[in-house]
Amino acid sequence: MSPGRKADLVLNVDDDEIGRYTKTRILRQAGFDVMEAGNGTDALNAVRMFRPQLVLLDLQLPDMDGFEVCRQIRADPASIRLPVLHITATARAHEETEASSLQSGADIFLAQPVEPQELLTVVRTLLRLRAVELDLVESEQRMRLATEGAGIATWDIDMRDGSAHFSQQLFRLLGMEPSSAPVTWEMWRRRIHPDDQISVMKASDRARRTGELFSQEHRIVRADDSTERWLAPYGRTHGDVTGEATRFIGVVVDITARKRAEAYREELLRVEHAARREAENLARLKDEFLATLSHELRSPMSAILGWLHLLRTGKLDSAQQAQAVETIERNAQLQNQLINDLLDISSVIAGKLELQRGQVLLTEIVDRAVQSVRLSADAKQVSITSTVEPAGPLYFDASRMHQVFVNLLSNAIKFTPSGRRVQVTGARQGERYGVTIRDEGEGIAPEVLPLLFERFRQADGSTTRRHGGLGLGLAIVRHLVELHGGTVTGSSEGLGQGATFTVVLPMTPVPTNGSASPASRDEASGVSSGTHGVLAGLRVLITDDEASARSLMSQVLASEGAQVRTAESGQSAFRICSAWKPDVVILDIGMPDEDGYSVLRRMRAEEGCLRPDVPAVAVTGFAHESDRSRALEAGFSAHVVKPYDIDRMVRLIAQVSGRSRTA
Repeated sequence: MSPGRKADLVLNVDDDEIGRYTKTRILRQAGFDVMEAGNGTDALNAVRMFRPQLVLLDLQLPDMDGFEVCRQIRADPASIRLPVLHITATARAHEETEASSLQSGADIFLAQPVEPQELLTVVRTLLRLRAVELDLVESEQRMRLATEGAGIATWDIDMRDGSAHFSQQLFRLLGMEPSSAPVTWEMWRRRIHPDDQISVMKASDRARRTGELFSQEHRIVRADDSTERWLAPYGRTHGDVTGEATRFIGVVVDITARKRAEAYREELLRVEHAARREAENLARLKDEFLATLSHELRSPMSAILGWLHLLRTGKLDSAQQAQAVETIERNAQLQNQLINDLLDISSVIAGKLELQRGQVLLTEIVDRAVQSVRLSADAKQVSITSTVEPAGPLYFDASRMHQVFVNLLSNAIKFTPSGRRVQVTGARQGERYGVTIRDEGEGIAPEVLPLLFERFRQADGSTTRRHGGLGLGLAIVRHLVELHGGTVTGSSEGLGQGATFTVVLPMTPVPTNGSASPASRDEASGVSSGTHGVLAGLRVLITDDEASARSLMSQVLASEGAQVRTAESGQSAFRICSAWKPDVVILDIGMPDEDGYSVLRRMRAEEGCLRPDVPAVAVTGFAHESDRSRALEAGFSAHVVKPYDIDRMVRLIAQVSGRSRTA
């Protein structure tokens, strides 16, 4: 025994005092601590209380035999591995006694007489075996704690009969409870996800056959809650002394968290790549749009400036002058439409485009839209047919719905070759009303159809495209239709097969207090643009910081018989108003020194300057609905957006001044 090491405690159980003394003396001389007991009861109590490292047990005891003592020692989990050495001098057959001894749980059996050296050798051997066993148990416990703490499960499969040992952690991973039923590889295989079964079994069979590492990540479906988990097994075969593979041993790691992290990372990468592609696509679309915008704005401006230059030369005959005026007007209207589209799409993006609903007849709006594009269709020799069933009064924004159908019809005419047709049909569809515009034009490629109503999208964005436009019209159409609670769709059988656009709107009834929309009220004024002198004698004060705008408006109103005075600033307008007492005041809102709102407030506040019943018209380039609302709240009778239609401005002045009733 090494110095400093505590001596092993041996319990010596024998009812014969001489025999007990002899064995105790031999053990103590060899360096062991010895405790004695003379019967089975005392022996069991000593085992429970003092936990000896070995029991030297005689078979013949007064209260119970050594077999029973041994059985009770083994029945206690605390002493189940305690070495027990049976010694006896019984006259029974040696073989029978030894068999009974081993069956009761003894580790070894010695028959008297026993030589001291033999006894010591057996005792030391049993103690060494016990120490090794305890080390193995402790090592196994440490390994179990380590593997379970790390989420690692273990398996050990007997390749000869298919039996297996699964660790508690592996049972938990599989969603199973350990039972008395035999554990087999099949229990694991049944839990493998159906999509992974073949690959796992192939890898397992190959590893068993070749001895290579078994490593096949796969999913399982847990037995208890049917949830999926990801497992990563690592295992090899182990052979016996002959080299034959008899065991398949390995560990399993739950990698579900890692797989989820990988999936999350892949999703982030996918989103990032998609966002990058979208950003690159948007940048490309922006560049294309800016290039298109530059072209679309410069082309009509070039025509306008060119024909103006020719007019100034004075070398054009009357026919050429008429052509110049017509060309300038057409290109100016084209620029106006481009600007309106830009302003509308800006309002759409900002979420500020609002509706001015009123009582309208949808059939009249469609008919008016057809008439609006009739000239351009005739010029291109494209025929338009319209069959629209009547519908009762509805609650829509007349001007915006007119814009929708003009945009769709203009597109149809633009893409329809000469000699072909555009058909317009309208009919009720239950509680909704559908308007379909079908053309016999160029058609739409299948890959373009999903992008029809996106902003800045065009089927041909190249510099060699044959058709003009900014690619905003259909995006505006969709937004306006959706604001009315409707839908718009586009379809085509392919290139060269024409296209069909359908607008479906709810049959929204007019509220009981509904009135005509602003657009329909303007048109109902009854003022004809060709009625000269409708403003005869009407005193109109025009205030605008731009001389060209003042001059144009002055000429237009004077041609209708109005008496006109102009002012270039708010201060000048205030002086003229106080002295002249106009019947109508037209104020530009965006002047540099004092805006139109302030000028009107001063005019109204100054006694004798501008009576409350004298109408004021706001003229401005600010076109948002919020600008219109602000003007009306400030006391203006109307809000007109530049550039304005001359005839409509005359009708508006007549209306606000009360002259429309006499026109």
